[in-house]
Amino acid sequence: MIKLRSLTILLSAAFVSSLIAGPVTESGAMKRSGSKIIGTKSNSVVQVAGPSLYWSIWGGEKFYNSGAVAKVVTDWNASLIRAAIGVEGGKGNGGYLEKPDQQLALATAVVDAAIANDIYVIVDWHDHNANQHVTQSKAFFKAMAEKYKNTPNVIWEIWNEPDGSGGTGEYGKDTWSDIKAYANEIIPVIRASSSNLIVIGTSTWSQDVDLAANDPVADENVAYALHFYSGTHKDAIRAKAETALSKGVALFITEFGTTTSDGGQKDGTIYTDETKKWLDWADVKGISWANWSLVNMANMSSDTAKEASAILNKSCANTTGGWSDSDLSTSGKWIVDRLRSRPKTQNTDSAMIMTSVQGGGTVTMSPSSTKVKKGTEVTFTAVPSTGYSFKAWSGASTSTSNPLTLTINENTTLTAVFAAEAGTNMVKSGDFSDATQWTSWADNLTNDATISFANEQVSVTIRKADTVNWKIQVRQEGIPLVAGETLTLTFDAWSSGERILFAQLSSATTYHFQGGEEVTLTDAKQTFTFDMTPDSTTDEGILQFNCGKSTLPVYIDNVSLVKKVPVSVSKTVSGIVNNGSMFNLSGNKIFWNAASANATASIVALSGRVLQKSIIARECDLSGLPSGTYCFIINDGIKQQSFKFTR
Repeated sequence: MIKLRSLTILLSAAFVSSLIAGPVTESGAMKRSGSKIIGTKSNSVVQVAGPSLYWSIWGGEKFYNSGAVAKVVTDWNASLIRAAIGVEGGKGNGGYLEKPDQQLALATAVVDAAIANDIYVIVDWHDHNANQHVTQSKAFFKAMAEKYKNTPNVIWEIWNEPDGSGGTGEYGKDTWSDIKAYANEIIPVIRASSSNLIVIGTSTWSQDVDLAANDPVADENVAYALHFYSGTHKDAIRAKAETALSKGVALFITEFGTTTSDGGQKDGTIYTDETKKWLDWADVKGISWANWSLVNMANMSSDTAKEASAILNKSCANTTGGWSDSDLSTSGKWIVDRLRSRPKTQNTDSAMIMTSVQGGGTVTMSPSSTKVKKGTEVTFTAVPSTGYSFKAWSGASTSTSNPLTLTINENTTLTAVFAAEAGTNMVKSGDFSDATQWTSWADNLTNDATISFANEQVSVTIRKADTVNWKIQVRQEGIPLVAGETLTLTFDAWSSGERILFAQLSSATTYHFQGGEEVTLTDAKQTFTFDMTPDSTTDEGILQFNCGKSTLPVYIDNVSLVKKVPVSVSKTVSGIVNNGSMFNLSGNKIFWNAASANATASIVALSGRVLQKSIIARECDLSGLPSGTYCFIINDGIKQQSFKFTR
């Protein structure tokens, strides 16, 4: 009797589970509404997530089956699947150009499986040169749109990733004008049968969504593809996305990876912290996402065998869904855990909160949960790091109050903006001890370079150079810049011979030049220092070291960017000021004090470079300091006082 009773309970649980409506039944077909995507049935925001299948060639086609789709729905809690229909392939690999009927059959198999499991499915023309295959693209979408014209599950993605070839831009880059012209040919073919959501790729491998937002297509029910790989694409790409959203267009993350943009082939690193930052942002913004990719790399050719972004590990031979968690790769385990933690329904009385910072500091919340019941009051407190002060909030509020209490009725993003005090290094990990604070980029169409972070320095090995420096970059993003505020950049750099390095500040999204200089490197390690005064204010500044103009290597270390210390704060070498700070120079020693027992001091060169910091002893020995003029800065945690002195 006990066994029968247990069996009855299990069967009942399975039966109840089967009655839970899937996302398509719940929400209906997707439809753009301003910068959001909503359901035609629910009339509320729809945000879904799941895996993208690998190319439907090169072995990826083995996973285009009903068993694989059912597994990701029933076990992984996926509400989306993407069919990446390979177009070019070549050499008998069977892309659409070679075997259109085979590719149509693969697309159909995935769509039918998605319908059977009540989830959404992206039908993706997975092509980097779609504007060169317009006739074939029209034929494909005509056939698929006619077949699924009344099917709410389907989303059409008409150009996966426009790249740097086959277009009218520099070096053949696909420009937004090229992409828009292609879209205006394909969209009418789909619209003849289907009114469903269409996703359009954007330039630079579907990253320049801001450019599309400046000149959107006329069709109302479209979104723009946003792609990222967490180890390569960080704050600057999110800034582009924020710009696009602010202009009223909708975005869809139809592909992203947890690795660098090569799929993790070089080092296999999985960037979980940055991936979490991206997906938390997407969840709060209500943007759907598909992870690249559902495949077992043991099925792949040798040149992709190390692709760490694959969800299944190399030892997994099953392609039809019979996977256990032990079959998951490191990236796959993280992604599947993320999928399983997502709500099973779009209807919820909770709201998500995402906090971030500009500059140095942290944000605390009370209550501390990032998911709260709508109507909950949450208090946010901005806590500045040493050398920074709180300036204001941005996002859900522009208040200068700290702490700040908000009533949370919807998904909310809030940023604490901290301003650097004079002499504070605004660069994170200037000694490169934490490589995650830095990114690198090389235009692999015109340059070939390996950029590595090791031994607390960055090394750039260049095999192919171009005529411009910016084609190879070492960069740090998210640096707040203020118009008219002079910053001093200091860094050590060297090479194996004489070559040029260009260091500069620019603005994310527009890449507007904000100041910089060209320096000449030699085989001797040199320290370079110069001032830059930005002409516009942005919270998304970028520090760039551009080195694409020579094949000689580049080595960089000890980077600092500081607000230049004003030298007119005090004209005396001793005195007592209103906040109780005291300063006196006597011989080779400085005697100082402050009202707060927790006060610290620092010594800063007039160039802005910090020479000594976090001084707590009230008697400071200057015997090791070269002759010159300096600033002694006392910081009591609330305000700071600077004293100019000469020795």
